[in-house]
Amino acid sequence: MSASTRAESADHAPAFEPSRYEGLDLNRLVVFTLGWLRNQGLPPTFENVSVAAFRLFPLKFALRGYDHPDSNRVNRALLQLGPKYRNWAVGSTGTGFSLTPLGEAILREAGQRVAGGAREPFAKPESAGYTWDPAGEISDLKKTEAYERFSDAGTARLSIDDVWHALGAFRYTPKEAIRERFVSLKSIAAAAGDTDALAFLDALRKQFEQKQK
Repeated sequence: MSASTRAESADHAPAFEPSRYEGLDLNRLVVFTLGWLRNQGLPPTFENVSVAAFRLFPLKFALRGYDHPDSNRVNRALLQLGPKYRNWAVGSTGTGFSLTPLGEAILREAGQRVAGGAREPFAKPESAGYTWDPAGEISDLKKTEAYERFSDAGTARLSIDDVWHALGAFRYTPKEAIRERFVSLKSIAAAAGDTDALAFLDALRKQFEQKQK
């Protein structure tokens, strides 16, 4: 199977009815996504996880207001799955991800729920639905190392890698999704009157657009 065929297969993952998964937290849904990719014979790259999670569970993984994956939500979930936290998966954006034995148990549990089996709530559900905190978006942005460098030395010290890190994206994230992410964050920062965040976003956007030429 070619790389293009694999990407297309992930992009065409069938969406589940929201009632099947709206009570599941993001971490369990990403575990399910890793299992789905494995069953389809698709590589568990960050790109495939992001696209497949969005296609399978659009209510939870769509970029707010847009028909694109929210890579930041997937990235956070994958970090939470790591050995330092839940130990449900191992791997990296460079090598891909795989489930641990504990993750396999979570996969079976999540699979029963998504398939319409067990309906009782989990012992400690982490999220009952799609939550979105605009203030938190800007707060997270200003906690990045890129923002710290920008505050200290301005635009000169920013690189294209800072764009990916600050936005929770990667080099292979669709360009349209990146631009829409900028629009969304600038709208939030403008509504909050946060001129520092606006200046930072303008600097990142300039760096991003320069690399597209």
